[in-house]
Amino acid sequence: MCETVNINAEVLRLRQSRLMQEDGQYLVFDEAIARILSARNVEHIPLLCQGFDDATEHYEVMFGLIHAVEGYHKIASPEVATGYFIKSISVMVPHASEWAKQMLRRFLNKADDRQILRKSLAAAETNDWTMAVKLLQKIASEDAERFNQAVVEVLD
Repeated sequence: MCETVNINAEVLRLRQSRLMQEDGQYLVFDEAIARILSARNVEHIPLLCQGFDDATEHYEVMFGLIHAVEGYHKIASPEVATGYFIKSISVMVPHASEWAKQMLRRFLNKADDRQILRKSLAAAETNDWTMAVKLLQKIASEDAERFNQAVVEVLD
C-alpha cells in the first residue's frame, strides 16, 4: 500500500532545514525533497522552491534541489513546469534571489529552453512576469557579455 505524503509537513521540514546549520539537516532536507517529489505533482514546484536560501553554504545540496525542480519537465510538459517555476520566483526573491537567477541562467543557456521560458513568461500573471523580468534584466546587467543577447531573445 502506498504511503500518503503530508506535503505541508514536508515543506515545513524543507524550510526549517534549508540553512543546514546543524549536523544531519542536509539529510532532513534531502528526505523532504524526495517525499515531495514522490507525489509527482507539478503544482509542488512552488513548494519545493521554498527550500532555496541564499544564506546556505551547502551549494551542492541546493543544486540537488535545482535538479529536482528541473525533473518536473519529465512529469509534465516543460512549458507547464516552467510556468510553475515562474510562479515560484515571487516566493524566492526575498531570501533566494541568487538561486532564482541561477535557475533562470540555466534556461538562458539553450535556445530551446529560451523559447520555453519566453512562452511561459507570455502566459504568466503580471506580478510573476514582472519579478522574472527584473531578475532576467539583472542577469543581463551582471554578465552582459554572456547573457544579454539571450535575455533580449527571451524578452522580445
